[in-house]
Amino acid sequence: MAIKAIIFDFFGVICSDQYWNYVKADRQSAGTFREYAEEVNLGEMSWSDFVAKIAQATHTSVDEVKELYRSERINPRMAEWIADLHGRYKTGLITNAHHEFIDPLLKRSHLAKHLDSVVVSSRLGVIKPDPAIFEAALEELGCAPEEVIFMDDLDRHVEAARKVGIQAFRFDDFTRAKQRVDRLLNHT
Repeated sequence: MAIKAIIFDFFGVICSDQYWNYVKADRQSAGTFREYAEEVNLGEMSWSDFVAKIAQATHTSVDEVKELYRSERINPRMAEWIADLHGRYKTGLITNAHHEFIDPLLKRSHLAKHLDSVVVSSRLGVIKPDPAIFEAALEELGCAPEEVIFMDDLDRHVEAARKVGIQAFRFDDFTRAKQRVDRLLNHT
């Protein structure tokens, strides 16, 4: 079956991901910082409460935490690639994030105009690796799982997408990801 859509993770794929470095925690391990991230990403905690909790837990100021998030940068090569793909395929985003943070960032970056689907976990009340988040993106894109490529920087999210039937791989480098997508597009 032909590929009709490419879906991207946001943090660690399209955009830098400074949170885990800032809080000096392993994002793969359980703990307070992962709990805070999951609560805000599920929409169970407001963005402002999250920022305040991180400031308190890291013994920094709310302004410093806000600056951390203002310093997040979208990879220009990735944005350009998504814009190019958008002309030929449906493009989507699945992100574990809070909409109060990500919506303005997507608007400022003009990335939103190149995405046919933006699935933000806090709006759904589910986070990756829950299959429901992938199913929501498939529904928005109007695609069957086998018609979609997904990339994420976390193995558990890649595995979850594969269980839904999506062709998924772990993102670790822009050039390798582009080559992998090109191969998948040329072999369908």
